Amino acid sequence: MSTPTSKKKIKLDINPTYLKNEDSLDMFLSWANANPELAKKKYPIWHEELTKAVNSHPELVANLIEKLPEIFPKWLDNANKLVGMAHIDALKAIITSLENLRDKQFFDDLIENSKAKILPYINEYIGYVQQMLTPQPYEPVGFTIGSNK
Repeated sequence: MSTPTSKKKIKLDINPTYLKNEDSLDMFLSWANANPELAKKKYPIWHEELTKAVNSHPELVANLIEKLPEIFPKWLDNANKLVGMAHIDALKAIITSLENLRDKQFFDDLIENSKAKILPYINEYIGYVQQMLTPQPYEPVGFTIGSNK
């Protein structure tokens, strides 16, 4: 359980702009999941408190995992609000986050069972987002200049 002092440290550790709204927090958590070593280095207090929470409350983690399929479309909506390389990077971050979850071995059976329940959704969503990253052939529409056909 976190103390008031550690809560204060966590708030100082994470830039307050990440906590403005749910979408910002989702994007931050998606980034942290896709870049765990960098997140641990840049936000050590946050990482330590989150790790303690995960280890001490497996039932909450299992519940969160089971709710992920409801959150997947929100991640995609946030990525689709971006353009250019930012859009591509956001899609890659989604894939990395989902692959990390799919490949992670949890030491609690409750969490592993929850992950097994949503594994088909994870694999389907990874394929869907990868397909969005695959270049589609371009076929011009209309007529060619200089042609009377």
